[in-house]
Amino acid sequence: MRVGLIGLGAIGRGVLDLLAGDDAVEVVGALVADPSKPRPPGAPKICASVAELTEQKPRVVVEAGGHAALRSCGPPILRAGIDLIMVSVGALAQRDTEQAIRDAACAGGSQQRVGGFASQTFVTPVYSADGVVAAPPARGCYVAATDPRGDGVALAL
Repeated sequence: MRVGLIGLGAIGRGVLDLLAGDDAVEVVGALVADPSKPRPPGAPKICASVAELTEQKPRVVVEAGGHAALRSCGPPILRAGIDLIMVSVGALAQRDTEQAIRDAACAGGSQQRVGGFASQTFVTPVYSADGVVAAPPARGCYVAATDPRGDGVALAL
């Protein structure tokens, strides 16, 4: 699965670390606030704009860039028909942000999902498109997205 990132700070790097050993996932780009900042070896392609990230043709984008990044980048990603997994869900407390996300998903035929982190004491189940629930092991970040074309996609990090 082709995955894009919004944000390459602590959370974004954590997502990269969790995906590093998964041959089924290719991180095709990361949209960052400062593209000129030095990046570690093995970092994905650094993108300076939403357009540059969408040109990489991700199937799903994981937003890990904070509330402002979700507000500004989430709607255009969704309008482009790309599913979005949102980590900075506090931004959805603002009604205009929530509505913009919903409207963009409808316009693009894409899905928006909430992502979260699991620890030894808290595990987030992953739901597939057909309603089957998988309880992941208590490690890492677990997020889910549904491909609008009909096949279920679960991304468990």
